[in-house]
Amino acid sequence: MQEDNPTLSSTYNNVGYALKLLGRYEEATSYFQRALELKENIFGKDHLSVAFTTNNIAGLLKEQGKYDEAMEYHQKAIEIYKKNDGEAESVAEIYELMADSLKLQHKLEKALCHYRKAFHIYTNALGNEHFDVANTLNNIGEVLWMQGDLNESMKCLKDAHNIYSKTVGEAHCNVAEVYRNMGHVQHKENELGKSLEFFEKALGMFTDTLGSDHEEVAATCKAMGTLLRQMGRVEAAIEMDGRANGIRQSLPSGRKAQEESDP
Repeated sequence: MQEDNPTLSSTYNNVGYALKLLGRYEEATSYFQRALELKENIFGKDHLSVAFTTNNIAGLLKEQGKYDEAMEYHQKAIEIYKKNDGEAESVAEIYELMADSLKLQHKLEKALCHYRKAFHIYTNALGNEHFDVANTLNNIGEVLWMQGDLNESMKCLKDAHNIYSKTVGEAHCNVAEVYRNMGHVQHKENELGKSLEFFEKALGMFTDTLGSDHEEVAATCKAMGTLLRQMGRVEAAIEMDGRANGIRQSLPSGRKAQEESDP
C-alpha cells in the first residue's frame, strides 16, 4: 500500500484508537503520529483532519503525564483551526483541554486563563445558556475554589447549575460534578454538614449515571473520606477511602495516576 494512501492513514488511526481503548497509550501515540505524518503529506499541514489527529495525540500524551508535549500539540491544533473559518468551538474545546492539563499540574492561574478563553469563545459562538458554557463555568468554579476564591467560585457553580437545569435536567453527571465542587467550597468554608450533603448528592448521581466503579465515584468517595475524618467519623471515612482505592486500583495506569493527583 502506498505511503500517501488515505486508507493507510485511516488504518493507523483505527489501530491507534483500539490501543487507546486498551490503555496502551504509548503504542497508540505511535500509530497516531504515523497517521499524522501521512495526513500532512496528503492534505497539507493546515487541513482540519491534521488538526484533529494532532489534538488526539495531545490527549494521549496527557494520559501518559507528558503535559509539556501535550501542550505543544494542542497549540499546533489551535493554530490550524484558527486558519479555518467556522472552527471557533474547536479552539475553545482545546483551550479547555489545555486548562485541564494545567490544572492537573496545579498551575491554577494559567488553567484559569485558558478556561476563561474558552468561556468567551463559547458565549460568543453559542450564547449564554449553552451546555458547553455550563461546563466551562463549572471548570472555572473548580479552579477558583482551589485558589481560595470561594464566593466567586460558588457564583460560577450556581450559574453552571442553572444552565444544566435548563439544558439536560437535574439527573446528569455534570450536575453531580457541580454538586461535588459546591461540596468542596462548603468544606473550605468549614460548613462541614452542608459539604457532606453536596458530596452525598454527587455520589448518588455519579453512581446512578456512570456506575459504581467509575473514576468520578472514586474522586467523590475520596473527598467524602477526607471530610468525614475531619468530622470525627473515622469508621465512615475509612470505608469511603477503601471504596475510592478499590475503584482506582481497577483503572488503567495513566488514568489512575491522574486521579491520584486530583485534589
